[in-house]
Amino acid sequence: MKIKLISLFVVLTFSTQSFASIVFQPEKKSHLYQTFGLFSEEGQTSIYNRGGSKYWGEICSKITLFDVDSIWGRPQFILNAGVQASLHNQGKEFLSETMDVRVGIAGLFTINHSTRLMVAVSHLSGHVLEDVPDKDLIPLNVGDETLQFRIIHDYERSFRFGGTLKYVLGTEGEIRRINADQFFEWFPFTERNSTQTSTPYVAVGVEENGFDKYVLTSHVQTGLFWGNHLDENHDEIIRVSLGGYSGLDPRQKYSHFKRTKAHFGYFGLAYEY
Repeated sequence: MKIKLISLFVVLTFSTQSFASIVFQPEKKSHLYQTFGLFSEEGQTSIYNRGGSKYWGEICSKITLFDVDSIWGRPQFILNAGVQASLHNQGKEFLSETMDVRVGIAGLFTINHSTRLMVAVSHLSGHVLEDVPDKDLIPLNVGDETLQFRIIHDYERSFRFGGTLKYVLGTEGEIRRINADQFFEWFPFTERNSTQTSTPYVAVGVEENGFDKYVLTSHVQTGLFWGNHLDENHDEIIRVSLGGYSGLDPRQKYSHFKRTKAHFGYFGLAYEY
């Protein structure tokens, strides 16, 4: 299923114009399509303390494939992959309880200088490890393939806002087929585009998804970041963050099979490149 979807995605793009101008290994521009407003975002590597001995970690990577300059939107195509894990500290050891894996391909389109469109196909699968307290989750399987459309807009150097519409193409569990999110970011002193000077920010996001009924998940984050978030020139971003989360359990097997919700505050570090 995943291979067929990715092949269709690429074929449709090249069928638009046979003699498209292709630039391999271009400069990344994926940061222009991302937000701080959602707790879990593709392309983000992070470690957060969720209170006491509980932690949340993500390791993500992106590979820029090519730009197609001569068709509408001058799209850039990227591959991304990531692992999310919930952990707890026991003495000098960190024990992993759950591990969720995400892989996907995305086309990043430019509508104008301030407005952009992302079209992506992704697969997310949920897993548990031997240190999970609920052993009944071990034999169960869960995985979703999702088609996503995200519109994102920057206003001057002070705001970023947008939303994502998601359609579940295939799933191993019960889930609402149509999901969405919306996000808003504010840079009170404008974005400074510097690895030497920090930029304060406030970001909020909401998600609408669920199983037998829709659940509203909310997230707020504030902090400082160093690097470039709004300009086209690519640069690394390092964030020091403080936030809060309330809604569906971000651990895939727990939310799918136990219908659990999670409410927590956190602080930590995030890195994007």
